[in-house]
Amino acid sequence: MLYMFSAIKQIRFDQLMAVYLQSNTIDGAEFAHLSVHQQILEGEQRHYAFLKEFFQMPGSYCAVWAPEGQYEAALRAEPYKDGYLIEAVETRPESRRKGYAKSLLQQVLAWLEAQGVTTVYSHIDRRNTASVRLHQACGLEVIQDYAVYIDGSVDRQADTYCKKL
Repeated sequence: MLYMFSAIKQIRFDQLMAVYLQSNTIDGAEFAHLSVHQQILEGEQRHYAFLKEFFQMPGSYCAVWAPEGQYEAALRAEPYKDGYLIEAVETRPESRRKGYAKSLLQQVLAWLEAQGVTTVYSHIDRRNTASVRLHQACGLEVIQDYAVYIDGSVDRQADTYCKKL
């Protein structure tokens, strides 16, 4: 089942953090003086603070795929240019290679189209071959060989993908 959350209070944060475990582990690693568990907690606290700010932007969503009640995959979608930007597509580590991210992305694209959105973008690091394949399988195509993020920063190691709905 697809859930489209527009406020942090709607989310089961513990389940969302299970999906983003790998990212939170990487984010917390800069606190090398702490235990691994504490590093992950630091990553989760940063994620929570980010989401609080993220949901202040009108039209921002956290999408979750939970086919049997447990969060299996998640992403964020926010207004961007003439459409929406899809970002932070992740799957619970133990649930990878089961098609959850693809189901999520397909459902989100359909939901956005039903809302009247006509263009969807995503910035993907070229080295992330799993994400590249996922986005291509869902019909997104490269439109430029760099990414310009919401804050205006440019990433030359990422490509910008796009799909007209």
